[in-house]
Amino acid sequence: MCGIAGIYAISNGHNAEKQVFKMTKAQHHRGPDDRGVLMLSTEPSIVLGQARLSIIDLRPEARQPMIDPQTGNVIVFNGEIYNFSKIRNELENRGHNFFSHSDTEVILHAYSEWGVDCVKRLRGIFAFAIWDKRGNKLFIARDPMGVKPLYYYTCNGDFVFASEVRALLVADIPKRISKEGLISFMDYGSVQEPFTLVDNVLSLPAAHYLTVKDGRINFTRYWSPDIEEEISPMTSQEEINEHMTGLLRDSVRLQMISDVPLGAFLSGGIDSSAIVSLMRQSFPDADLHTFSIVFDQSEYDERVYSRTVAERNHTLHTELELNGAMVKRNLKNALSSFDQPSMDGLNTWFVSKLVKESGITVALSGVGGDEFFVGYNGFSKALLLEKWKRRMSAVPSFLGRYLERVAFNESLRKLSGLISSPNPSYFINRRVFTDWQIHKLLNKEYLLSSQDWFIRSYGEACEQPFLDEIDRISFFESQSYMLSTLLRDTDQMSMAHSLEVRVPLVDHQIAEYLWRLPQKYKITSNIPKPLLVQAAGYGLPDACVYRKKQGFVFPFDKYFKEELGNEIQSFFTSSFYPLFNSNELHILWNNYEKGRVSWSRIWLLFVLEYWLTENKIEF
Repeated sequence: MCGIAGIYAISNGHNAEKQVFKMTKAQHHRGPDDRGVLMLSTEPSIVLGQARLSIIDLRPEARQPMIDPQTGNVIVFNGEIYNFSKIRNELENRGHNFFSHSDTEVILHAYSEWGVDCVKRLRGIFAFAIWDKRGNKLFIARDPMGVKPLYYYTCNGDFVFASEVRALLVADIPKRISKEGLISFMDYGSVQEPFTLVDNVLSLPAAHYLTVKDGRINFTRYWSPDIEEEISPMTSQEEINEHMTGLLRDSVRLQMISDVPLGAFLSGGIDSSAIVSLMRQSFPDADLHTFSIVFDQSEYDERVYSRTVAERNHTLHTELELNGAMVKRNLKNALSSFDQPSMDGLNTWFVSKLVKESGITVALSGVGGDEFFVGYNGFSKALLLEKWKRRMSAVPSFLGRYLERVAFNESLRKLSGLISSPNPSYFINRRVFTDWQIHKLLNKEYLLSSQDWFIRSYGEACEQPFLDEIDRISFFESQSYMLSTLLRDTDQMSMAHSLEVRVPLVDHQIAEYLWRLPQKYKITSNIPKPLLVQAAGYGLPDACVYRKKQGFVFPFDKYFKEELGNEIQSFFTSSFYPLFNSNELHILWNNYEKGRVSWSRIWLLFVLEYWLTENKIEF
């Protein structure tokens, strides 16, 4: 796992090498083991750099930037290719010779053999850049599910890219706030791809590659889920179970390949517990390390479940009991770890810190279980909301906008959205702030219609030919909350501690199969996530399966009233912030103290302002 960076400069490349060095230095936490910067051309200026966290092949031969001696092509790579051994064998049979044991070199040879189509053969998590010497072009690709990040900035034919936004910010690009990124963050608590909070800094979409040649950039989508043909309803439950179990076991087994110590996050929920069980199935005699965050507040504490799973699967289990004083002591370091701000992520920062301090460099996580295996309570809510939205289609939209302004509770605000918003009802249920609330909170020069960024983000997704509404919601979850919150938070908060986190459930083959399955196989009246539970088997205790669903969240209300109270309150009662209407901030805080406003809105605004200030974003 690494941090990569590079510049393709036509108009202003005189200090490109110096800039890439600064960009790799800014990503030192992603790759503390080694750093390399290579100037490949001066007209135009082509420079590639990497900060390396050594996971596969720890020898010097695996250093990056890596050069193919046969073609002169050069690669920098962030991620892991889980099927690299299989691809390497095929390439060796075709006459390719290798000088390392790394998956990086496999990508390099795969490109020389199959060109841009090499990405279709890769099973893994990745963002990489290849300088094609003979083609005189830069080729950049990102994995199908968007697990690994890749950001870029363009201006006057110049192209700058990196694994993190913070790396681009040290490359002397303009630091102006992005209205699209800002409004999407206010809507959903994280900046929705492809936007960032920095104007003209965008994310390469998942399942896409791009080429840069002669200052021209071309984008190509190389993978879309094959979902038009439903798996036959005549297929037996046994066949479905067998196939899904095979996919899951294969994904977990491949992702346990590592040349450094490996462990797993364990909350005690179905997803993380299933991963641990599948790990034990794959390697019955291996030492498995598991890690949990626990709390002294019973309503947030899950230790009884995580301990049960650890005992059942004979893991070496480590717990950290977190309290408000510890959160306060680490708060600034945790907030500074956000490459982009998020309502979520603090939990991942603490568990990643625990894992790394225990001597582990790679950890598996259960991220993706709810999105693909239909685990959220919101799935059934979304179906109900969609039904109500169809019924209200005849109500004039201006009535919805009026209701939004006068609504005194969240239920009425969601009802107003069903009337006035053109977006799918799913997104209405997910929103943190409504349009009217955002309109009041932000000073007018920063306002933008929610629909503007929504269309650019999800317009294409809305047209996907899903066979039922459940699959459509699952797809939206994977493209919104999972992609722009869970996966991004997992990456940035784990890499802050130089820890690689792998997500076996976020696999494009698993996702595609599930989206083709009839609803009856994924939702039952008695067992949540039946396909995942069945695959996990004995290692997943019934107590974890049939427990009440509980998200991995902190007791923020307690922290805001006690340990973090002064710091949080000072933000909302300060007299001036250029972005916000100060009076509305005061009102929001007063309503929070009266129990009328959720902690999530308080935390969202606090994290946003902290990030903008720390990164010196211009308004």
